[in-house]
Amino acid sequence: MTLYGIPDEGAQAKRKSDGLIGWIHSIYHAKGILVIRHRRGLWLKSLILTTDQFAHDWELTGDRISSLKESVKSIVVLCALAAICSFVLINVLRACDSEPANSVSSAAPQKDTSALLEDPQALHDKYGAIAASGCSRSADEYVKSVARYEYKWEDVGMFDEKFNQYSTVYVAPGVTTSKSNKLLLQNGFGAFEREELFCNYDTQEKKVLRYWIYPAD
Repeated sequence: MTLYGIPDEGAQAKRKSDGLIGWIHSIYHAKGILVIRHRRGLWLKSLILTTDQFAHDWELTGDRISSLKESVKSIVVLCALAAICSFVLINVLRACDSEPANSVSSAAPQKDTSALLEDPQALHDKYGAIAASGCSRSADEYVKSVARYEYKWEDVGMFDEKFNQYSTVYVAPGVTTSKSNKLLLQNGFGAFEREELFCNYDTQEKKVLRYWIYPAD
């Protein structure tokens, strides 16, 4: 026991008024004050008390707790929560790319005009991001089916789309063409060569029609 009947750092204490559990984080004998740490949800809070306040309002439980252990526990919980939030966000963004066929809307969607459906540039301006996302999701499945050896994507992170360009060649009403120059295919000598991957996407049906590969210039 130290001065004023205050135990060493790490001793667990309980507040008499409401049963709040905390532990003595640090003691400043020269100033007659101490710091009590306690948990509130995911966060650690601090209370600064005089030794007299502690003796009057708190009582020792007889247990000890490691502040390092509590800090590590909080970090682990926060990291797990961040990972869950990221997973939920990714799935929500993916769900927004396509609308279920049986979804009910209070307002009928406005149909695209024939002029827009037959204008590749206008289609890209309106649906380019959706088409790139839709084409990116199934691109690996197609590449695996045609690659003779290994393949990889260049400069594609967790939230990056594989398709970064587009073509203004008219294919069919409502169909836009996305293009990727990020695909690298391995040849028989083990070297990776850049290829151009194309994808036709139906903006009205919201689905990929086909993929094909051309060697890059």
